[in-house]
Amino acid sequence: MPTKEEKIKSALSKLMEITGEEGAAVVSFDGLVISTELDPKYDADKAAGILSEAVRTANEVVKTLGHGEPEQMLIEGTNGKVVINRNRKKNFFVVLLGSPKLSLGLARTTIDEVLDELEDII
Repeated sequence: MPTKEEKIKSALSKLMEITGEEGAAVVSFDGLVISTELDPKYDADKAAGILSEAVRTANEVVKTLGHGEPEQMLIEGTNGKVVINRNRKKNFFVVLLGSPKLSLGLARTTIDEVLDELEDII
């Protein structure tokens, strides 16, 4: 029977099939790495910490504006994209890092599938 860690890695592997991906991670709301499949150029702990801060900031922005709670964040830089989806029930989020070629539509739908799968594991 697969371990919890193996089940999480298996779910993340679905994100690794998207053209333009550069890595994916599952991070707790407080910034701790649960699991990663990141390109070695990224420091997983540093990335998790700053991404967690971005999610907290998004929470503050959306709540201050009266728009509820953030479901998804998209950050597009000149050299890549970051897609973050949060699971509010279990207080974790999934991050997908990608090149400018990353298909956002495919990324969003696949992340939703992975979130559903991880909810039953974490």
